[in-house]
Amino acid sequence: MSFLYTQPLDCSLLNVWLDQNQEADFSQNPHIQPLLKFSPNNFRLRRWNLTEQLDYDPIYDGWEEKINRKIPTVGYSDLVRFVLLYRYGGMYVDADVLFLRDMRPVYHLDQEFAYRWSFWLNYNTAILRLNAKSETVRTVVENAMQHKMNFHPFQIKYYLIKKQIVVKQDLDKYLYMMPTTLFDPLWLKVDLQLSNQVTKPNINYFYDTYKSNVADDEFPSGHQATTSMRNKKEFFRGAFTYHWHNQWESAIPYHSWFGILQKGYDEFINGQSPNMYNEYINEFHDEIF
Repeated sequence: MSFLYTQPLDCSLLNVWLDQNQEADFSQNPHIQPLLKFSPNNFRLRRWNLTEQLDYDPIYDGWEEKINRKIPTVGYSDLVRFVLLYRYGGMYVDADVLFLRDMRPVYHLDQEFAYRWSFWLNYNTAILRLNAKSETVRTVVENAMQHKMNFHPFQIKYYLIKKQIVVKQDLDKYLYMMPTTLFDPLWLKVDLQLSNQVTKPNINYFYDTYKSNVADDEFPSGHQATTSMRNKKEFFRGAFTYHWHNQWESAIPYHSWFGILQKGYDEFINGQSPNMYNEYINEFHDEIF
C-alpha cells in the first residue's frame, strides 16, 4: 500500500512475486482484494517458477546440481532478487520496506546501487537497483554460480572485487553503495552509531514506531508532546524508504507512527482521500496476473 500511496500512478508499476506453491486464487484474499483496483496498471501479482527462471539463460547451466535445496527462506530470496533483476532489470525492494517518497530521483540515476549494511562495509540488498544483464549483475551471478549459488549480501563485494581488503571507492565503480540513512533511516541509531543524532521523529528503536505513547524526546521542542503531533508527512523526511526489519508480529496501535501511516494508506485505497500527488483511483480491473 505504501508504494501506491507514495509513487505517481501514471508511471509506477509494482510487481509482487509469489511462490508458485502459494494459493491459486488471490481474488478473495482480504489483503489482496483492496488492491485489485490498481491491477494491472500499477500492481501485478506474478508467479515465481524456479525452473522456468533458471532454465531461461545459459548462465545458470548446471543449477540443479549447484543449488542448495534446503536453502533458508532468507537465502532463497537473496537468489530470487538477483535472478529477476538479471532477466528484467529494475528495482527490487524487500517486503518489510515502506516507501516514503517518490523513488524516481534514485530509480532514474545512471547508477546501479544497493545501500550500506548499517556501519559495516557490506551491501544490504533490501533495495537493489540493477539493469538487465549488465556487467555488474552478470559478474555477481557468474560468481554465485561458482559458490553453490550463494547470493548472500556479504558475498557481493567479493564477487565484484577480487581481493580481501576492499574499500568503498572500488565497490562504487561497480555497484554504488548508497548511505544507509537514505533507505534505512533508523538503523544506525539502533546500532548505536548515531545515538546522539536528532532525527524526525526522534526515536531510537525499531519498535518505537509501534508505540501508542510518545517516546522521550520524540519531539524535542520543549513543548508537551502528544500523539496529535505525529503526521505521516513528517516521518523521516529526506529518506526514500523505511526498513522495519521483519517486525511482522507487532500489533499496530491506531495512534502509533505505523498506525498514522496505515490510516493514510487505507483512506487512499478506499477512495476517501488522495495519495501524495492528489490522485484518486476508483476504476476496478479484473486482471491480477
